[in-house]
Amino acid sequence: MGVDCRIHLPEDVRVGNVTEAIGILAGLKPILTSIPSVNVKGATVKGYDSWGLATCANIEIEATPLTKMPHHVMYFFEPEEGGRLLCPRSTAFWLAVGQGLVTFFGGRLDFQDSDIAEVGDFSHAKPRSRNNPTNGREWDAFQRALYALPALTKADLTVMRKFAAYKEV
Repeated sequence: MGVDCRIHLPEDVRVGNVTEAIGILAGLKPILTSIPSVNVKGATVKGYDSWGLATCANIEIEATPLTKMPHHVMYFFEPEEGGRLLCPRSTAFWLAVGQGLVTFFGGRLDFQDSDIAEVGDFSHAKPRSRNNPTNGREWDAFQRALYALPALTKADLTVMRKFAAYKEV
């Protein structure tokens, strides 16, 4: 069994928005439509056909400008500890993505699930009243904030490399 990081997000986070945020953080270009709504080409969500994985989705990100490789992560809708959960390998890339997601949506990030600390190595209070607005100014502001997320840099990966269980991206 490998060493994963654990990205805990609030219950009101939508899998589509998490997928878009990961794509943007990974360097894929967001598109802001006139509605406005954010779309990120190369970032997709796929369900699982297996009964045992009915409460999960697979987020896939095409090869990114930063890492030159595709990425994927399982998104848990109903983890035991509540909220939403992603458990990718503990690499600099996923730690940096996790920090970006937690900063944007709120939640906490545990750098390595094999260590004793389960409370998280990085946490952030929820930055807005809701992560799932449906209309009006709140929805518009959320879409614009998502669009404005900065892409990760090599420096971001360098910072996280010292906390990662695996040194490759």
